[in-house]
Amino acid sequence: MSTRPGRPLVVAGALLLAIVGATVVAERVLGAPRREVELLAAFLSASGILSLVVGALAIRWAGRRIPSLHVRLTLAYGIGLVVALVNVVTTSVLMFLSAHDLALLSLLLVFAAVISVAFAYAVAGALTADLGALSHAAGRLAAGDLAARVGTRGSDEAGRLAVAFDDMADQLQQAFSRERALEAGRRERTHELHDHRRLFRAEEDLAGHR
Repeated sequence: MSTRPGRPLVVAGALLLAIVGATVVAERVLGAPRREVELLAAFLSASGILSLVVGALAIRWAGRRIPSLHVRLTLAYGIGLVVALVNVVTTSVLMFLSAHDLALLSLLLVFAAVISVAFAYAVAGALTADLGALSHAAGRLAAGDLAARVGTRGSDEAGRLAVAFDDMADQLQQAFSRERALEAGRRERTHELHDHRRLFRAEEDLAGHR
């Protein structure tokens, strides 16, 4: 699983923005004391960094051991969701919520997690279906079926890849057709040349018998 160099910076920037936003809301909107805001910022920084590191390691491990892209995408979304839920629950515990409130919050978070993972699985399935169609068409083309095409499936990355594959298949089929036409032309000229040679030999034999 490859990682672009700019992605860690985007993740770090998102974490920093989230911490700043949370502390500003806590101080300006909720009116939390400065000491609590500082503790909140420290906790969010530590838990955010730890959660992202653990999540990244889990995704890397899954990428090497799980062959299904569909499952890996769903798992990646699930890991991100678990990271968020752990931070919410931990923060709630530190805020000294009552046992009843904490249980209700946990129930709601579990419900939201189930719905979110189901949605992620459906979205990942739609994406991997496009890639599966591309893989099937590539297999047919490799087996010699020059008429194999994917068909346009949208304007996203998978759709553009399908269009590029179809263009490549068109060019390959045209090149093969031209090659067959040239081969047919060579065979026809060779046949004509043999006919001329046979005719010339027949004329020589006829002239020799005279």
